[in-house]
This record gives sequence, C-alpha cells and structure tokens, in this order.
Amino acid sequence: MRPLRYLLLSLVLLVGLSCDKLANPTAPAGSVLKISASPSLIALVGEGARITVSGVRPDGKVLSPGTLIQLLADRGVLRPDRSSGCSATVTVNRLEVDSNGQVSALLCGNGQSGAAMVTARLVNSLEGEVMVSVQIGADASTQPMLIISANPTVVATGESSEVTILARGSDGSPLGGGQRIRLTSDLGDISCDEDNSCTGNAEDPCAAVCTNNSGEAQATFTAGNRSGTGAVAAILGTSELQAVNITINSALDSLNLTVAPQSITRSPAPGAAVILTAVLLDPVGTPLNAVLVRFDSDVGSLDSAVAQTNTQGQVTVTLTVLDTDVQNIPANGTFTVTATATSEGETRSDSKQVIVLGSP
Repeated sequence: MRPLRYLLLSLVLLVGLSCDKLANPTAPAGSVLKISASPSLIALVGEGARITVSGVRPDGKVLSPGTLIQLLADRGVLRPDRSSGCSATVTVNRLEVDSNGQVSALLCGNGQSGAAMVTARLVNSLEGEVMVSVQIGADASTQPMLIISANPTVVATGESSEVTILARGSDGSPLGGGQRIRLTSDLGDISCDEDNSCTGNAEDPCAAVCTNNSGEAQATFTAGNRSGTGAVAAILGTSELQAVNITINSALDSLNLTVAPQSITRSPAPGAAVILTAVLLDPVGTPLNAVLVRFDSDVGSLDSAVAQTNTQGQVTVTLTVLDTDVQNIPANGTFTVTATATSEGETRSDSKQVIVLGSP
C-alpha cells in the first residue's frame, strides 16, 4: 500500500504544479518589458505615481494573462492601483498580467525624499529587468508652481465661478499636458467636464484635473447656500498649495448705518469730518462682502459716494462739512445722511441725523 500512497501523493503534487504553471505561465525567452511612470514627480506623502509595465513575447504578441511580474522600489511604497490610491494600507510585490499584457501599481511617497528607482522583472524568467525613476519631493530648483484664478470672484449663493489653473516649471515655463492637479473647495463644490477630469474616481470625478498641452486646467466652483468667503485650493506634486478666494453673497437682510461724531459745531475751521459706517448682514447674520453701498448727505462732500464692503460686511466713508455748508441750518438743527445697498434682489437703506450745534 505504501508505494500506492506515494504514487497518489506524487500525482497530487504534479497536478498542483501543473495548475500553478497554467495559472501563472512563464514568459518565453526573448520577451521584452517596458515600464513608465506618470507623473514622474510626486509629493512626499499623499498622491502617487502610476507605474505601468507592459510586455510582449518574441512573436510580438502581448504576454499571456496571469504571467507574473515583480515590482520593487528602493524608495517610497508600492500600493494597488485602485480608487483608494495612496490611502490603501496594503502593498504589492507580484502582479499578474491582464488581458492587455500589462500590470500597474501606485508608487506613493512615505515621507522620504529623493529619486525612487522602480524595477520590474519577469518572475521565473532570466529575461532582463527594466527600471524607471520617480522623484519624491523636490527642492526649489525643481519645484513646480501653480497660478490659480477665478472669474467672477463674487457670486451669489448657488451661482458658479470658472476656475483656471496654470502649471509652471521652476523656470516659469508652461508644463506639458497630463499634469495631475488636486483640487479642494470650501463653501461650495468643484465640478469639471471629461476633458479636464483625471481622477479616475466616479464618485468624485473632479478631485483632480489634468492640464492640457499648454499647462492649463479648468474647473467650475458652484457656491453653496451660505454667505462667506469660499475658496478653491490646488496642488501639483510637490508644489506649494495655491488658493483663490471667491466671495459668496446671499440676499441682504439688514443694513445698519452709524455716524461719528453724531453732532458738529459751526466753526471757521477748514471743516468737520463725519465718519459714516455701514454694516451689511444676510438673514443668518453673516457679513456680506464686496457689496456696493451708496452714501448720500444733505450737505457737505463725501470722499466716496459708492464704496464696497469688506470681509466683515463693513464699509466706511468720510463726509467733510464746511461752515458754509451748514450756514442755513439753525442751531441744534439737523441734516440727514443715508446708506443704501442691494444684494441678490433685496435692497435695504438706513438714515441718521447729524446735529448742528450753535457756534461756540
């Protein structure tokens, strides 16, 4: 019985080896590998470079599906090429060729800067290996730059602004097409068309945009339902984070005008200065930025009849009143100053009285 048992065991081992060989065929002698990395410059942490390895047999046909290719990196870490990207926790070492004769993985920075050499070789083969270099991190001499702008920079809630990002090399020259720029937004959402999207994530197709051949990429910012300062931020590989602010205004709910001082005295002096300050708020009390306010006064001259609010929803102008301006106003009489503004179809106005005291 013992010889029969050994025979059965040998058959099982042979079948197992045959199955392994069938599942992972060996590339024939003379097979050639090619390797590429995109992009070739990545940040110290976060976004990765896609490593793609393809192979062909001596007859020109692609490698058989299931052929094993080994990937090694002397810097950074290799992750699976899937939607989780560099946030994945698993690493890859051996990959099976797909029906196109390719394998792919992500080389992710892990905080160590320098040139990472990624090596690919066929498993169970003596064929030559191929290598590609990816720069992880950069110094000032190689660091790319971004220029970001928005048009318009003031929108209503729910309205949109077109965002343009220009990718430049350290010498200021435009970078080529296919540069992957990551985008984030505040107080609104980012969207883009298929020509600009390159994130590969169906759930968030505009988390990254790719440049065209002129080094330019575009996206659309759509404001949410809150007033405030929205922002779109962009980063390319090791570039500095660049952002553009977009003011979001909703309907005007209140306008409050204050004057200081509240009274002036007739005097032969060059003139009295009255400071007029208007504060604009939306229905939930958020300051409205970049809203035009018109000021009027019965007497005197304003340094600016129309002025724009700041990020605190506030705008200040100066009214200069000469002695001759108030000579027809009786002692303890008054004149009127007014501020008026409109935001998203709602107009508000406020007036105050300034007292003219008798001559001292």
